[in-house]
Amino acid sequence: MNEILSVPFELNALTITLGGVFLLNLILFILVIVLFVRLGKIFKGKTGKSLEEVVSVLVGHKEEAEQFHKEVAETFIAYDARIRKGAHAPEVLRFDAFNGTGEGGKQSFATALVSEDGDGMVLSSLYMRDKMRIYAKPVQKYTSSFELTDEEQEVLRRAKK
Repeated sequence: MNEILSVPFELNALTITLGGVFLLNLILFILVIVLFVRLGKIFKGKTGKSLEEVVSVLVGHKEEAEQFHKEVAETFIAYDARIRKGAHAPEVLRFDAFNGTGEGGKQSFATALVSEDGDGMVLSSLYMRDKMRIYAKPVQKYTSSFELTDEEQEVLRRAKK
């Protein structure tokens, strides 16, 4: 009798297993149908050859974009180098060259025209009632081989900031 009772239990386990396999197959079948529908929308009206052409064109556009990016980067690097060499935020200091003599007032000036690296020049003027003198002194790394006045040193200090 024990043998007869065990048969239905084995059939129930087998039925549950087959039902699970069937359900899994049904889910996979539905997913395959969804995939075919989506692929059908993507490839609608396209042949394998036309898709290869589209991919080829896209690869060509990618290569053109990479070349353009490279050229733009080189151009920006060149512009950056040129900008660094140019005068940045020129500093001007007006002063009275002849304090107390009544001549000139604050008509004299010192101007620093230097690059980011401190290369350039200091332009100074001394204004007097009957004449004016202008001096230009070369500057490298915010120092000059010529003696600088206090005002010229001040404009270089300001330009360095």
